[in-house]
Amino acid sequence: MLLSQHPARIFRMNLFQPSHDRLVPLVSSPAIRVGRLCVPSILCASLLGPVAGAQERPDTIAATLLRATHPWLAEGGGFADVQRAIRELRESDTSGVIHWSSPDGAVLPVAHRVLAFIRAADDASRLERTDATHLDSVARRFESDPATGTERALFALAMDIVVARRAFVHRQGRVDPSRVHPEWSLQPAALDLGGVRFALSGGSSVSEVFDALEPQTRSYRLLLGGRERVRREDTDTSARRLAMPARPMRAGERFADAQLLATLLVQLGELPPDFPVSRVGTVYSRPLAAAVARWQSRKLKKGRDAGTLTAKVVETLLDEHRRRGERIDMAIERWRWLPRTFSADPLVVNLPEYRLHTFGHFQGDSTDRLGMNVVIGRADSNATPVFAANMTQVVFSPQWHLPQSIMLKEILPAAQADAGYLSRHNYELTTGGGRVLPHSAANIARIGSGVMVRQRSGDDNSLGKVKFLLPNPYAIYLHDTPSRSLFARNRRDFSHGCVRLGDPMAMARYVLGSQPAWTDSKITEAMNAGIERFVRVPKPIPVLIVYQTAVADPDGRFRFFDDIYGHDRTLATALEKAR
Repeated sequence: MLLSQHPARIFRMNLFQPSHDRLVPLVSSPAIRVGRLCVPSILCASLLGPVAGAQERPDTIAATLLRATHPWLAEGGGFADVQRAIRELRESDTSGVIHWSSPDGAVLPVAHRVLAFIRAADDASRLERTDATHLDSVARRFESDPATGTERALFALAMDIVVARRAFVHRQGRVDPSRVHPEWSLQPAALDLGGVRFALSGGSSVSEVFDALEPQTRSYRLLLGGRERVRREDTDTSARRLAMPARPMRAGERFADAQLLATLLVQLGELPPDFPVSRVGTVYSRPLAAAVARWQSRKLKKGRDAGTLTAKVVETLLDEHRRRGERIDMAIERWRWLPRTFSADPLVVNLPEYRLHTFGHFQGDSTDRLGMNVVIGRADSNATPVFAANMTQVVFSPQWHLPQSIMLKEILPAAQADAGYLSRHNYELTTGGGRVLPHSAANIARIGSGVMVRQRSGDDNSLGKVKFLLPNPYAIYLHDTPSRSLFARNRRDFSHGCVRLGDPMAMARYVLGSQPAWTDSKITEAMNAGIERFVRVPKPIPVLIVYQTAVADPDGRFRFFDDIYGHDRTLATALEKAR
């Protein structure tokens, strides 16, 4: 049974937005601890045996919904996190049916299957598992002493709550992305909670119903498989017993643990999955040294590492190997934050990877039609924000209108120290309205305070010969650059925050390719005209600036990247609190 068959309306709520109806849970009565569960004593009878002594009260469910506090759920029973979704679900259901149990008071088998699924879920929180365990116990009590009408209604409400929480994890993730990236603006994927319940009640596989809520891209599916593979690999701890070299080792030297090192490098994605580990002897071979050199070089802003194996290198490799499962978990969480559909095939900039891809790359397109290196904001001062926006215009032969921060921090002191600085770098001083001003000492002193700085179009313009506008509150855009040598470096965080493109010509061709007039020669002509020209993008293109330190390529290879901006640490803390 397909979710789309259910006629209920789609709930486009964000799980992380607080309910407008949130009320303080009722916890004024003395608390009694039952196992791991602490509840008000007035509710203990309901928890320990909802059948015994229960009385039917018509207002019980309404009051429970209003207060967002359920007597059979853990940690005070609060469910304000899903209160709005539950209320909308019930308002849309006019059937009058009490779900999850039969009219004679017996709990339906599907409820047991759902609760078992939640308890067994790898990423289920302690609260989810506790609630599922208690509800399963309640359900089994109903087998010998059928539930009353009120108890059936309370059980149905509790089931809806735990299903909603599990569904939101699969659909939108566990953590509010704005807690990690304050600039996050993407709306979460809509959740058809009524459709989920309808499919479960109709006999669909529980795992398939929840699986259908998740991203369906090949990269995401590979990450799920990678998580299982890492767990299997970690049952063999031999790779972690890799010996520390007594002295620095170069390629060709004897190293008794060379095979263990090769295994480690394969599992970290530094060597291909089909690398012949079994044929590695006891020599630190050139392929191993080359893999170590690539891994080390990604951490350097300048130059390349020679691949020398030291105790410090091995220690860092082992640390990254231990954390690869956690990185995959974070990548899965970040994928769940994304919408499932877009108005057009998005362009994706993955900041830790320093690469731009088409979205098709993550759907299994091995050609990656627009894959290119990028330069991003400096980690120590100008981190590129994580956000999404639509590309709407191409600007050929752009002028650069410098932001105030750069005017004050860089241009003003340079111009005051060197009278020829502005002219050498093709800078103009202008009024706020764009009128050009002379490079007088008085005007220079007012740079950033009434006097603006604009760099004329040309070969030395910092934006290069073309930029791509995606209106956003952070003044971030994609652009060319005259500093081409930076793209050959492994670590590429050098910009003031904008994204510099390794192949701007390919980007212009991709963006304007649907317009026959924009041939390669016309694009080249516009890029070199020296006159600023704005061209509207025929259909706005979504651009996603994302942060994934674990990536699954279409060929199944996993690659891990440094946490250059520290966002992994923030997300790891948030996920731990949500467990």
